[in-house]
Amino acid sequence: MIMNGIARRRTALAMMCAVASLGAVIPVAAADDDITAASTAPAGAQRTAAKPGWITNKSPMAGLQADTWAELVGPTQDPWRAKGKVIARTGFKPERDGFHFFNYSNVGSSLPNLLNKYIYGGNYSTVKNLGPQQMINLFGRRSVCVGKKKGKPTSCVLSLGAKKWMDSINRVSSGGHCFGMAMNAAEIFNGQLSQTQLGGRSTTHAIPFKPAATRSIAQAFSLQTLATSPNLQPRQAVKLLKRGLRPGQAPFTLSMEASGGGGHAVTPIALSKTGKGTYDISIYDNNYPGRVRAIHANTNYLPGTKRQVGFDYELFSLPGRPPEKLVGQINLWDISKLQRKFACPFCGGANKTTVHLQPVMTQTPIKVSLRSPSGAKIKGLRRIRPSNPWLAGGPQPLPSFHVPRGKAFKLVINNGANAQPVDTMVTATTGELTWALEYYQVAAGSVDSIAITPKSGRLDFSTTQGSSPAVAMVDHSTRFNPREIVTGPDEMAPGSSFTTKTNTRRGTFSFTPGNGASAGGAIQLVQQRNDGGAVQVATSGEPLPLNVPVGSHLAWNYLKWKVSAPRVKLDVVGPNGAAVGQWIPLQTATE
Repeated sequence: MIMNGIARRRTALAMMCAVASLGAVIPVAAADDDITAASTAPAGAQRTAAKPGWITNKSPMAGLQADTWAELVGPTQDPWRAKGKVIARTGFKPERDGFHFFNYSNVGSSLPNLLNKYIYGGNYSTVKNLGPQQMINLFGRRSVCVGKKKGKPTSCVLSLGAKKWMDSINRVSSGGHCFGMAMNAAEIFNGQLSQTQLGGRSTTHAIPFKPAATRSIAQAFSLQTLATSPNLQPRQAVKLLKRGLRPGQAPFTLSMEASGGGGHAVTPIALSKTGKGTYDISIYDNNYPGRVRAIHANTNYLPGTKRQVGFDYELFSLPGRPPEKLVGQINLWDISKLQRKFACPFCGGANKTTVHLQPVMTQTPIKVSLRSPSGAKIKGLRRIRPSNPWLAGGPQPLPSFHVPRGKAFKLVINNGANAQPVDTMVTATTGELTWALEYYQVAAGSVDSIAITPKSGRLDFSTTQGSSPAVAMVDHSTRFNPREIVTGPDEMAPGSSFTTKTNTRRGTFSFTPGNGASAGGAIQLVQQRNDGGAVQVATSGEPLPLNVPVGSHLAWNYLKWKVSAPRVKLDVVGPNGAAVGQWIPLQTATE
């Protein structure tokens, strides 16, 4: 049931985040003296007395063995220390210019957050990610604010579309924030961002773990979903780094794909030549605070050669598990090109549909694919790989997608190999509409699909093993008067489906349950309207019961809904065309 699903989903999210970013805190590293001297950080009592190459002298945290603890907080393993003759350097020192804390999850019960609290002290129990100000920074006030709060002329009330997009990105970051940390550290070093904006006073390493820092990191994290960067082979990457790395300038964020699924992002800080055509890329890896590691690059590598690898890097290793390795190519994101306002993905004229999926807590990986409804590849489709690695039992980060404007597509979530259900949330956004499958559990062994046709505003959901998601539709085609409708069946049997259709020009919405979907369900309504700067809000409050039998459909002309109306009538249209009205009471307020 939708209303039961709300409580269930909140519980599932807490469970998922309880072990989030497990891979984000595995082996830590120490600096190579030829590249960057390792030292202890001046900020925090526990960092001042650490042995050389270690970030703390504390005894192992409860539940961690001594050798694992050494992996977490001790010197870099020799294979991943930078060697050779330095041919390009920035002067970036992780123990000064990197953040002192580990790459973190969204809640305090995750391993990296517990490590941060144990080693450094402080509050790592809650994380503030994107908020209204970061949305303004990304897209501009006119694109994201529907109005202002009453009595607060400089405030911003996010539009329903902006808030849905923001919430989806914040959920995507639940597995870690490596891209944001890598980029912010470089920006501060380059003088492109002031550390005082993140709450610092002396060095980046001394910046406290507080909302000023985490909100900025979250803003930088989101940029990987808004910009693009080409895949690079070793020869291309070395050429760019040799030309771009120079004293006082760390111009790139480096992202990579991981062997076990997911990925990672780091800050390249130096380049050294180790042999004929071989190089070490020295990096600040925010999974290893205070130390330097190295990615090995072989420019002799020929793509497709199985006996060679172009890049060699170990993201982490754990006893009894194969090491998590870099696979394929890398990306070098030019930071200077990311410091601008971006085209708003939820505003009129958006040239694509963006699709985000929340990471899933699982022992067995799920598979996600996006193609045309017929199964063909979509020309111009962009798949954005995750920037955090995955460990079995932790949250599996899932890809995001950019679908060319107006193109119909089908997203398939395959949990067929899994004996356990997984919880996620799917959001698809065009310039006019946002769809979100909320409180969504993919059943064990199920293969679910979400087909969307943007031009007709149609969404088709089907499940092979049953589910009970709520589908939220936000019409933000009228920027100052958006409306949100949340509905769905109580239960869906194996093989069942439902369809929604939205016509933004006519202002009509319909919901049609397919065979196997229960007649009972729920509905929730929200409307915002700019009234001279202030924002009038009408809402049905908590989800209300709804009865739409199979063979019937819900129909509503929501453009006739006035924000001041005490109630609205929805029609349940039967197979014979007869309509039965259902009244929904409303509450109104000024934000």
